[in-house]
Amino acid sequence: MERGRRRRRSRRSRLDDNRPHGYSGETMSQPPVHFEQLPNGLGVLLCETHIAPVAEIQIWASVGSADEREPEAGLAHFHEHMLFKGTEKRAVGEIAGEVEGAGGRINAYTSFDVTVYHATLPSTELSVGLDVLADATLHSSFDPDEISREVEVVLEEIRRGEDSPGHVLGDAVFAEAYHAHPYGAPILGPPESVARFDRERVRAFFERWYTPRNLCVVVAGDFDRERILDEVRAHFGDLPAGGAERHRPVEPLQQGLRTVILERPFERVSIEFAHPTVNLAHPDAPYLDLLAFILGSG
Repeated sequence: MERGRRRRRSRRSRLDDNRPHGYSGETMSQPPVHFEQLPNGLGVLLCETHIAPVAEIQIWASVGSADEREPEAGLAHFHEHMLFKGTEKRAVGEIAGEVEGAGGRINAYTSFDVTVYHATLPSTELSVGLDVLADATLHSSFDPDEISREVEVVLEEIRRGEDSPGHVLGDAVFAEAYHAHPYGAPILGPPESVARFDRERVRAFFERWYTPRNLCVVVAGDFDRERILDEVRAHFGDLPAGGAERHRPVEPLQQGLRTVILERPFERVSIEFAHPTVNLAHPDAPYLDLLAFILGSG
């Protein structure tokens, strides 16, 4: 999601810049994109291009903050944090450490609609990244002590947001723009909801949404398509089908101007304008994005 509202946990390391002997020197062009759906419903999107000896792996979960039920507010984002908190075979810190040890970086973000886990690695280490991300997204241990510690981390993140004029105003504008649709609720969730998170609630949310029908594995860069397809099938192919379907209320058409005025002891004044527009699938969406960029950039 745009407007700077992606919540990230950064684990960074330097990629190896040395090109392998087999580097093709391919020039920039539009590479073909291959889509395949496994029998259990999991999507696989592959873009093979050998312009540089690196590859990006992403696992998209079709669940965001707008899919949460009332007692779950903040859980989609909380799962992003739990990516780094250990699995059945990797201890806390080993998930990021293994990717970084292979010369890569790993990260994640949450939006209203999706939660995305991604890693960039040298192409020779792509299998490492896929194994780590598959393990992290499918086999998190959800240790109660780690959940308690991460609750405090997220609560502090919420408190820091209250010190940001743009963050405070952005949440207020969305709340005023969406009265019925869940886009009106903040991605991080209210602190009173986050403070109640426990293993039972976290696990139930995971089991409902992290299923093949709601997952898509995306790989782009320097790799062999058939080889990576075999690896994706090995990691995800035996998962049982099923999972939750998305149901959201329809936001009534806005009638008339709405305004939000907040008085806070900030050092500067922030102004934000919002206007109802088309959905992302509409052919006018790219032009409206460009218009917003031009108008917003002065």
